[in-house]
Amino acid sequence: MISGGKPKVLTLLENESKANPMTTRRMTSGYALTAFALMALLFQASTPTQALAASIKGQWRGSGSVKTNSGTKERVRCRVTYRRAGGQIFSVTARCASSAGRFDQNGSVKRVSKNRYVGTVYNPDFNIKARVVITARGKRQTVSLSSSEGTGYLSLRRR
Repeated sequence: MISGGKPKVLTLLENESKANPMTTRRMTSGYALTAFALMALLFQASTPTQALAASIKGQWRGSGSVKTNSGTKERVRCRVTYRRAGGQIFSVTARCASSAGRFDQNGSVKRVSKNRYVGTVYNPDFNIKARVVITARGKRQTVSLSSSEGTGYLSLRRR
């Protein structure tokens, strides 16, 4: 394995470089390119889709307002939980409260760009389905809701 205190690979490379310096240069370049390609693949696998899509996973809370088509505007407070459902899709469970009472929503959202998610939520108490658009930035997110009954806006922070 070791010849004169050196690993066998180094001894072979030294012998080859004495016989053919161009072969050694190509082999060294090949090793460097292989190492660079492996590092690039590891970096790529560890960052884009999974890390960014996971950014909303967890529990959030915050407040905002809801405005009905009839013009009634009401302040709401919500606790929202996102769970990874698969790929870039997250299930949504939200419990909100206003002066009118508490209400729950469920649904799902899909990551459509670096920090944007789009989907739907359903409120079984009022039989309302709403389109949801989320913009996430670190520990904060803004949520816009729109349905046939009105619109809403929330500002949430990670719990």
